[in-house]
Amino acid sequence: SKLHMAVQGFQLQTKNQCRDGGLSATANNGGNHVVFDPAVVEFEGNSFQKNKCYELKGNDTTIGIKRFISTDTALCILVVSFKHTILGEAGADLMKDEYVQVFNCVKEISLSDLEMASDRVDQIPRLIYQAQTPGKWYSFGYFFDRTRARKLRRREQIRSLELFAGAGGSLQG
Repeated sequence: SKLHMAVQGFQLQTKNQCRDGGLSATANNGGNHVVFDPAVVEFEGNSFQKNKCYELKGNDTTIGIKRFISTDTALCILVVSFKHTILGEAGADLMKDEYVQVFNCVKEISLSDLEMASDRVDQIPRLIYQAQTPGKWYSFGYFFDRTRARKLRRREQIRSLELFAGAGGSLQG
């Protein structure tokens, strides 16, 4: 399938795979934990942004930057078209022009391996696709990324009100 080919290309071009996504990694600096997590990194005259999608050089692979490891390396996730997922390949027209993250397909990538920002998808999509496990046709899924904070808004009106009205029977003598 096209998803399998995209994953293979992503694995060949990049360094080690992080099973937990590396999102809990911190640098120990003399007992103080310091997290390197800027929103933007400048590298060789280019500006790279967290949560934006880019193309890998010499490859038609789209990746999204989850966070920066250093000033020249980013933790990235593979982003593919919905049509390359199991439902898309089955002909479902639900989200034919949408993109999804591929679950646990996270790599450390040098910023020198990235080309321009992707013209197909701007931000890392919220929808995550977990591909089938070989030999288990039922083991796939789609779910939303819940790590992004939701903006809470002020409640404009009370949606339900619970009232208690007594009949006054306790006052009768």
